[in-house]
Amino acid sequence: MNFSVTTNVRGKSWATRKRIPARVAVGARRKVGRPPKSSVDDGSVKKRMLRTAAGLFAKNGYAAVSIRDIADRSGVTLSSLYHHFGDKRGLYLQVYLMEFGKSSARLEAAIGTGTSAAQRLFSFTSELCRVLSEPGPLFKLVARHWLDGDADVVRQLAQATVPEQYKQVRDVVRHISPERNATATALAIYALVHGLVTLRPLEDSLPWKSGVSRSSVPMARFALRSLLPEIDWTRVAMP
Repeated sequence: MNFSVTTNVRGKSWATRKRIPARVAVGARRKVGRPPKSSVDDGSVKKRMLRTAAGLFAKNGYAAVSIRDIADRSGVTLSSLYHHFGDKRGLYLQVYLMEFGKSSARLEAAIGTGTSAAQRLFSFTSELCRVLSEPGPLFKLVARHWLDGDADVVRQLAQATVPEQYKQVRDVVRHISPERNATATALAIYALVHGLVTLRPLEDSLPWKSGVSRSSVPMARFALRSLLPEIDWTRVAMP
C-alpha cells in the first residue's frame, strides 16, 4: 500500500512515496482451513434450536408450541429462527428429519448385517425394537404424530428416510419366503413392533399380560415368529 507526502525544503516542494508493510494495512489473517468463527457459531445455534424444538414438540405437540417458545428456550431471536427454518412448519419437519434420520441410519446398517437372509432380518427387527424403545424424543414424536394426524409429515418422512431400508426388508422377506406378500409382511414387521412398544401403557393398565419380553432381542423373536413361523427364530443367532 502506497501513500504520498509532500515536503517543502528551501521553497521547493516535491513528493516522496513511502510503502506501508502489508501487515499494517491488512488485518490479521485467519489460519488456513479454519472456518470463520461466525459459521461455527451458526451451526451450533441451529443444532441448539433443533434440540429445543424436538423436546417441545415431543412433549406438547405441534399446535401447542409457538415459534416464540422455541426461540426463547433456545436463547435466540425470532429473526434467527426464521432465517434458518423459514417458519414453524419448516422447523417441525427438520426436527422430524433429524430424529428419523438418526434411526434410519442405524436400521439400514442393521439390515445389512449378517451372513444369511434370516440373520439380516433378525438384526433389523432387533434394532427396530431397540430404536423405538429408547428414551428420547423419537418415541414421543412418533406418538405425538399419530395424535396430530399430519399426513404431510408422514409422506415427507417416508420419502426422505424409509425407502432404502424398506426395500431391503422386503427383499429379505421375499428371499426367506417367496410365496408370501413381501410388501405386506415388511409393513407388518414395522406395525407389530411399533404396536408392542407404543401400547405398553395400555398393557400395563390391563389385568392380562402378554408375556412378551420388553428386551429388544426376545421381542424381535416374538414378532418374527408371529409373522414368519416357517423359520425357527430361536436357532437364528444375532450377527
